[in-house]
Amino acid sequence: MRNHSKFQKGHRPVFTCATCGRSTRLAGQGNDEMCAECWELAGLENSVLDGAPIAEVASERDYWVNKAVKMGSSFERIRKHFNDLYEA
Repeated sequence: MRNHSKFQKGHRPVFTCATCGRSTRLAGQGNDEMCAECWELAGLENSVLDGAPIAEVASERDYWVNKAVKMGSSFERIRKHFNDLYEA
C-alpha cells in the first residue's frame, strides 16, 4: 500500500508561525517558520526595503494581511513585524 501523505518529509506537519502566531502547515512557502501569508508579506517587505514605494505594494499587502487575519492570525503582530510595509 502506498503512502499518500501530503506532508513533506523532514518538516513538522503543523507549526506556529513565528510572525503572526497562527497554527499552520507548509503550503509551498519554503520554510517552516512562517505561514504562507506572512511569507508573502516578507517578500513585499523586501521589495519596499529595496526601494519599491509602499503605494505600489499596498493593495497586495492588504490582501495578504486580510487573508491571514480571516484565518486567525493576529493583525497586531503582523503590523508590528512588517512595520516597513506601513510607514511612508
